[in-house]
Amino acid sequence: MRVLSPLAEIDFVIGKLTREGDTLVINGDQASSLEAEVRMAPRDAAHLLKSVILNPTAILYFLSLPFLLTRKSSTSATSEQGSDFQRLNKPW
Repeated sequence: MRVLSPLAEIDFVIGKLTREGDTLVINGDQASSLEAEVRMAPRDAAHLLKSVILNPTAILYFLSLPFLLTRKSSTSATSEQGSDFQRLNKPW
């Protein structure tokens, strides 16, 4: 997943998911461009779920995932990887 902000572009790969009390903890994988930890409170998780369930675009996206994953060609993946290094971690 790519996180875009005016400060930087970060590749965040979801790694280990754990639970600490009422909080869902999402640790970034070593393949991420920056070590990160995301903490999701119950209110955040409910808001995310509600946003996905009530959004027809999100529902159609998830339903189309099998087709999107098989459609991606190896040539487009190679060209994207070559340009990622140049775009990542832009100085602010």
